[in-house]
Amino acid sequence: MEYARESLKDGDLMVVVLPDHGTRYLAKIYNDAWMKDHGFLESRDFATARDIIQTKNGSDRLLTIDKNIKVGEAVRKLTKEGISQIPVTDGDQIVGSLVDSRMLSHLIENPEIKDHPVSEVMDPPFKFVALDNTLDTLSSLIDKENKALLVRDEHNGVHIITQADLLLAMTT
Repeated sequence: MEYARESLKDGDLMVVVLPDHGTRYLAKIYNDAWMKDHGFLESRDFATARDIIQTKNGSDRLLTIDKNIKVGEAVRKLTKEGISQIPVTDGDQIVGSLVDSRMLSHLIENPEIKDHPVSEVMDPPFKFVALDNTLDTLSSLIDKENKALLVRDEHNGVHIITQADLLLAMTT
């Protein structure tokens, strides 16, 4: 009211919103079952990153490639392992990522790049996510720019989650 007295002129309109404390809605909007029944919340439970890595038996070792390895050698490793993306390391640190489609673009542009170190063509590292991130969140993080996600388990082991893992989780 003080603001209105000091700032408003004759003919100005001020709207005051007075929220209540929600006790009349406790049985509805603060009730997850009611919200799900009326379509305001998802009714299905989503798998988590933890579920996905446990489905892989939690024992898959993370394949990585050193940043000093030649691009040609990296392509051979991706092909041999049947994978399309891989984290790039410098010692114990993840410093980048390689994706086959982007390496193909680099090689078409300059075939001599096959003899250069991976560090010259690598992309930024894949994003890390929490173990409790759900499938809907994980799927929103994988896109053209970020082809995979990394997650640390309870023992500090790093695992990769790819589009193929998300598809499998959605269909099982």
